[in-house]
Amino acid sequence: MTRPRRVARHADVYCAAAAAALVAVAFLVPRILSERARGHLYAGAAPIFGNWLPHVGWGTVPAIVLAALVVRYGPDLAHRLPWRRALLLTWLTATAWAFALAMVDGWQRGFAGRLTTGDEYLHEVGGVRDIPAMLRGFSARILDFQPDSWTTHVSGHPPGALLTFVLLDRIGLRGGAWAALLCVLVGCSAAAAVPVAIRALGTPKSAARLGNFSGIGSGADHSAIGSDSAGSDNGKGKGNVARRSTAEGDPGRNNSSNAAGRGSTIGNSALEILLGRSGEREQVESAEIDGAAKEFASGAESRARAAMPFLALAPAVIWIAVSADAFFAGVTVWAVALLAIATRQRPQWVLAALAAGVLFGFGMFLSYGLVLMAVPAVAVLVARTLRPAVPALVGVLLVVVAFKVAGFWWVDGYHLVVQRYYQGIASERPYSYWVWANLAATVCAVGLAPMAAVHRVVRGLRLSTLRGRPAQQPWALPESRPSITTISVSDAGAATPAAIQSAENATVSVTLTAERTVDAALSKSAYATAPTMQAAANATATPQPVAPRASVILRAIWDGVVPAIRRWQAEVDPVALLACAGLLAVLLADLSGLSKAETERIWLPFDVWVLAGAALLPARGVRAWLAVQAVGALVLVHFILTNW
Repeated sequence: MTRPRRVARHADVYCAAAAAALVAVAFLVPRILSERARGHLYAGAAPIFGNWLPHVGWGTVPAIVLAALVVRYGPDLAHRLPWRRALLLTWLTATAWAFALAMVDGWQRGFAGRLTTGDEYLHEVGGVRDIPAMLRGFSARILDFQPDSWTTHVSGHPPGALLTFVLLDRIGLRGGAWAALLCVLVGCSAAAAVPVAIRALGTPKSAARLGNFSGIGSGADHSAIGSDSAGSDNGKGKGNVARRSTAEGDPGRNNSSNAAGRGSTIGNSALEILLGRSGEREQVESAEIDGAAKEFASGAESRARAAMPFLALAPAVIWIAVSADAFFAGVTVWAVALLAIATRQRPQWVLAALAAGVLFGFGMFLSYGLVLMAVPAVAVLVARTLRPAVPALVGVLLVVVAFKVAGFWWVDGYHLVVQRYYQGIASERPYSYWVWANLAATVCAVGLAPMAAVHRVVRGLRLSTLRGRPAQQPWALPESRPSITTISVSDAGAATPAAIQSAENATVSVTLTAERTVDAALSKSAYATAPTMQAAANATATPQPVAPRASVILRAIWDGVVPAIRRWQAEVDPVALLACAGLLAVLLADLSGLSKAETERIWLPFDVWVLAGAALLPARGVRAWLAVQAVGALVLVHFILTNW
């Protein structure tokens, strides 16, 4: 084993040990607090919302057997089975794992009766006789201490959750068992949605144009994959397609590519890059592009398959079976997966983006906190292309408008829920404990394996690529240097060799006369004729300082930012990106102060993305980490009687 690998393995252990220490301290602190202080935590097994009760059930043996099978055969099957079968097996395994752990508590207490208590949604389903009237009057019943106040969970969420269970009741699937089955099936489907998202972020099309800000293009519409491209860490791997220099090809054609790629004005270049168009594309050999695309796609799928066993054997399924937040997680995780699919720009990508937007919008009406799912959504868009953002926003607006027309306004509900939150035990729960104990509860939900990979997640973001060579600042040139460095190029064929050479530099000014200076930008939108360009190229440069101007400064900044983003897009690891997005969403939710306790359940939509980070662990130790995951889940479910 090489020294870097040995250091990385040690870092895995250190990160996992730090997470385990956090959990141990979070469990220990309540034990040393006074009885009164411990009572204000309102969690008998803090940081987990439940009570200490060592027990076994008829689900114990099936859970142990299933965990052993996943540890032994899971990694091999994930990589060997056809893609769709692997996804199906992941979903079924996660469902079986969730059901087995639920049965440790028994059928009624662990499954069928979870959603029927006085604080849950099903308690209110029977009282909803008129759905439109329920939506119109929903906000009026959010605050506590009213004769008709909603139960705790109904009042703490938008009406989408209650509406779901009411509709389930209307179609004849009544009772806690059917509601629990819906939550488990939809919640466990997130284990299949995450690999779909990972794979979609590394498709052949994105590999073909990885150097572009959009990251997406058609098979015949390529840009160069060279020093800024994906597929290798050393810039010389098989996935790189070298850029053709002037000496290797037609100078006019090469200059045209450079002029189109580097010389557009600020407004045009911003619009083109953000929408995924990059003017005139550089010519590359199709065979090399195909090779780079296949290699990148294969790598992304391999990472997605590596995540499958960890998603199937996640400790989080303890709270998936059964809580309504499992349903919320399934809906919003698939929204992100569909958005990732839309970035591939395949046929019907607009429909995929629209469907993602509808699911995002519906997620907002399932839980107020799910607005933070915008974090993984934005990460997906920025890493590949912003094009799907428009149809996705349309989908969100359709849902928002539909609920508004029905009589419920999300903003009003949110403000009322904040008041209701502090009407209850949240006003007594100490923020000083829960602000960090929430994170310990999250570790319990995701397990130690994703925590061990945190340092790999940080490295996988490739943030160092954003610190590329800074753009040249034309106003910083010494006064003894001529100020003429570029000219406008509207037709590469009409440009002289001197003009072509000057086009390699940043945009500055061209002195035409002693009284007149014209700012020239390298783009088709520059208004310069061929005679003017010829005259400018032949003009004698007069040394003079160039004062900084707003357009020049903005252009210099843009010329520095865009290449850095292109390099980052080419090298960022999709697994690291999604795992980091999940971690960021967790931190934002934690700092909000609106989640004190019960976060092992509430943050399930974010936790599944954190779980994906375990795919970055080395293959040699996968089974050991899977065993750690299984043991952690089994210990929790057998020693703590959780409320969900």
